[in-house]
Amino acid sequence: MAPGTGPDHPGASSRGRPCPGRDPPRSAGGEPLPVPRPAPGAGGGVPARRNDAVRAWTAELDGRLVGHVCRTGPGAGSPDVEAMNARCAEAHGCDVEELAWVRTLFVAEGVRGHGVGRRLVKTVLADILADGLRPCLEVLSAQQSALALYRSTGWEEVDRTRPAWLRDADDEGLEVHVLVLPTIRGRHAVPGIG
Repeated sequence: MAPGTGPDHPGASSRGRPCPGRDPPRSAGGEPLPVPRPAPGAGGGVPARRNDAVRAWTAELDGRLVGHVCRTGPGAGSPDVEAMNARCAEAHGCDVEELAWVRTLFVAEGVRGHGVGRRLVKTVLADILADGLRPCLEVLSAQQSALALYRSTGWEEVDRTRPAWLRDADDEGLEVHVLVLPTIRGRHAVPGIG
C-alpha cells in the first residue's frame, strides 16, 4: 500500500464506509468526503486508461468511484514527450530518470470543490516524494480549474506546448501546460507534503 492510504490511515474507508474506530473526513456541511485508496490490481493499482502506471489511487463515496489519480515514470518514444521530460529535468536540476508524472487525475462533477482533488494529489505526491523522485504533470489549457488547483498548491509552469497529438485536434487554441513542483531547501512547496 502507498504511504498515507489504507486501513490504518485516519479516515480511511472501505467501499465508501468508514472503518471502525475512524472518523471520516467531512465537508464544511458535515458530509463524509472520500479518501484516496489504492486502486485494485498489481503494483498498487491499474488505472482505467493507463498501462504505464506505477501506482494508482481511487476515491469512493458511498460505493461510487468519484476520483482517480495515478503516477507514471518519464515517458519516451516521441520528440514532444522527450522535450517535456528535458524541460522538467532542467527545472528540477535532475536527470530525466528522477522524474515522476502525476497522471489521469479526475474528480466527479458532483464532488468537485470539496477537496477530493487535493487529497488525491497529496496522496500521489507523498508516494512520489517517498521514492525520492521529482513531480511533474501536464494539463490542457481548457482545464482551468485543474490549473488553478495545481498553482494554488505550489506547482510552477515550465513549458507550454502543442504536442503532435494536439496539433491534429480541431481546437487550435488548446495547449498543454507542463508544470513541476519546485523544492525549497530540499523540501517541496506543497502544504502538508514536505
